Amino acid sequence: MPRALWLLIGLQIRGWLRYARRSVSTLRGVLLLLIGLFFFGSWIASIIFSPSNNRPNPEILDRFGPLGLLAMCLVNFFLATGERVFSFRAAEVDFLFPGPFTRRQLLMYKVIGIVAATLFQCLFFLLFLHKWGGLLLATFLGSFLLLLFFQFLTLALTMLASTIGARAYSRGRRLVLVLLLVVLAAVVSQGLLSGDLQAILARMEDSTAWQVIRTPLSWFVKAFRAEQLWPDFVKYGSLALLVDLVLVCVVLTLDAQYLEASAAASERLYQRMQRLRSGQGILAASSSSGRARFSIPMPARLGGIGTMIWRQWLMVLRSYLLIFLALGLGVAGLAPLVVSIKEGVQSAAMVYTTTGMLIGFPIMLTPTVLCDFRGDVDRMEVLKSLPIRPTWLAVGQLLAPSLVVVAVQALVAAVAMVVIGRFEPIIAAVPLLALPVNFVVFGVDNLLFLLFPMRMVATSPGDFQTSGRYMLVFVAKFLCLGPIVLAALLVGLLLGLLTNNVAAGLAGAWIVVLCSGVAVVPLVVFAFKRFDVATDTPT
Repeated sequence: MPRALWLLIGLQIRGWLRYARRSVSTLRGVLLLLIGLFFFGSWIASIIFSPSNNRPNPEILDRFGPLGLLAMCLVNFFLATGERVFSFRAAEVDFLFPGPFTRRQLLMYKVIGIVAATLFQCLFFLLFLHKWGGLLLATFLGSFLLLLFFQFLTLALTMLASTIGARAYSRGRRLVLVLLLVVLAAVVSQGLLSGDLQAILARMEDSTAWQVIRTPLSWFVKAFRAEQLWPDFVKYGSLALLVDLVLVCVVLTLDAQYLEASAAASERLYQRMQRLRSGQGILAASSSSGRARFSIPMPARLGGIGTMIWRQWLMVLRSYLLIFLALGLGVAGLAPLVVSIKEGVQSAAMVYTTTGMLIGFPIMLTPTVLCDFRGDVDRMEVLKSLPIRPTWLAVGQLLAPSLVVVAVQALVAAVAMVVIGRFEPIIAAVPLLALPVNFVVFGVDNLLFLLFPMRMVATSPGDFQTSGRYMLVFVAKFLCLGPIVLAALLVGLLLGLLTNNVAAGLAGAWIVVLCSGVAVVPLVVFAFKRFDVATDTPT
């Protein structure tokens, strides 16, 4: 590889270190770094020093580990397509592609970058996998070799698709998938008929084909769980490294004409990252190009409230946010209900527990629902120039995510009543009870964001300052919500005891939360007016 590319790699490392040094040159940066390191270090200590009695049996790991790796390889095989080419940054496309470098040299440049990034990722994987391995250093190096194997396997499949053509590759992949499904169906049906799946697994393990496939995969497993560096890890680690080097040679041998496709893919990746950094979160999954496939009718203007809700809902419906919320809230809200039904317990406490989960759990999901001021961080100048009063604009921005969550809560509540098999008024009232709660939560989130604006993603790997900001915002959020929750509980309990009526207590708590939501609006309007686009927009 030319010295110029090595120099570029060195300059990138120096630039990252310089950025990290500048970020801690102020008192605010130092405090955020210390807070982030404190919470991150506490999390690491809890994982490393927590007692664990579920360490897997080495024999089971040796037997089923290669089978799991084979399944992951098949997933890579079926997901790798001609579209998954090498991605370069915008500056690399502009300066390296027209530069005096061959395709193979640029391939080596990306391979070295992959190796460096994988080495950093292994530090985090080690936190979760250290109890599954043997010697700590062997576990780290074995994880490193294993991650490189999956990276290079994906690259080899990508280059293979580019070489033989995407259409032929797709047809061949479909044929392999059909054959595998047929074989799997035959094996499962035979096992079900004979009632002895263990015998079928044993016969498969004794077959020559499985031994050929299993042997290189077992090297990674044995290197990962090696108890000694010599001779265990040196022997199996060297064999695993040999497999990775063979895959690298395959990638360099199949250096097809990938530069044009890489440029297009890099541009799409850059646009996706820009949308993600703008604060849209999972809304960035929706494509911003092409013709819109559907729209929703425009509601009444309502001073601008309806317009803001329509705009944000249109973004939500064109993304995967509703599916994500439905899965997350459904699992959290219906889990206690399903468990109680399986145990044969259908009491009033179970109904109230389900209701509380449906109303309270979305508090943990608000960082994902960014269809408000947080998602419009790069469009604040447009919002300030709209012919809408700041009060109505703020109400529209807070109602949009609140109604998104309410719609999902209503759906999960309906499913809960279907699971119970009867109509429960308290569960049916979840959307009405949850709307002011959601409004208050999103109001506090947006208030803190407008006062202390920040990007919703880290600017670089290992950015502990961003973690510190997250922790501070998380603590501040619950400090703001604590008095509101306490007041609602006290009023609800007091009214419930005085009237001996649960509905009266819920109504009192609902009124307290509703008044808190009304009180939050002027604070959000003040923070929005105070927001200076020139100085407060996060970089």
